[in-house]
Amino acid sequence: MPAWAWWGLISGGLCVLSWLCGRLSRPQAPAGNSPWETSWAVYFSPNGGATQAILDGIRSAKRTLLVQAHLFYSMQLARALVRAHQRGVQVHVILDANAQPHYPPVPAVALLLGSGIAVSLDGRHAWAHDKITILDGEIVITGSYNWTLAAEKENGENLLVIRDPRLAGVYTESWRCHADHSTPYRGTVAWWAHIRVVWGYLTRRRRKRLNGEIGENC
Repeated sequence: MPAWAWWGLISGGLCVLSWLCGRLSRPQAPAGNSPWETSWAVYFSPNGGATQAILDGIRSAKRTLLVQAHLFYSMQLARALVRAHQRGVQVHVILDANAQPHYPPVPAVALLLGSGIAVSLDGRHAWAHDKITILDGEIVITGSYNWTLAAEKENGENLLVIRDPRLAGVYTESWRCHADHSTPYRGTVAWWAHIRVVWGYLTRRRRKRLNGEIGENC
C-alpha cells in the first residue's frame, strides 16, 4: 500500500478517536426524571383548556400546592383544591386582600376555609397581582389567567405550565416571602383593622417616596 494511503488511514483514525473522546468527556444528565429535565405547555383563553390544565396539575400534586391568586371565584378549582387537601396534600392559598370581597368571603373561598385549607390575605401591595401555582416544588403554573369563569370563557388570557425544579425553587422562595407578610384569613375582622391596613399602606408609600426606595421584591 502506498505511503500516502497509510497516512490517510492514520489521520482518519485519529479524527475518529478525537471525536469519541469529546463525546465521552461531555457531562451527561442522569437518565429518567432528573432535576435537569424541563418541559412546558401553554394555553390561551377563551376556551383554550387553561382550567383543565390547572385541574390536571392539582390532581397530580402529591405533597404541596402553593397558590397565589389575584381573583378566586372558580368553584371548580376550589373543589379540586379541597379534594387535594383531603388526600393529604399541603395546600396554602394567598389572595389579594383588596381585589374581591372577603368579609364575608365569596363562595369559592368560603369552601376552602370550611374545608380547613390555609388561606392568607396579602395586603402589603397596591395589588397582589401574582397568579402562581407551585406543585410539589417541581411545576410552576403562571400567566395572566385568574381563577374565574370569565378567564376561561370570555377573557383573552394566557397560562404557562413549566416543569423545572430550579425555576419552581425560585418561585417558592418568592411565594414564602409573600406568605410571611400576609395575614391568615379569620373570616371576620374588626372595623378598626381595615383602618389600620389602609393607614399602614398610605404611610409606607409616603416613606418610600421620601426615602427614594424602590421597595422589596415581595
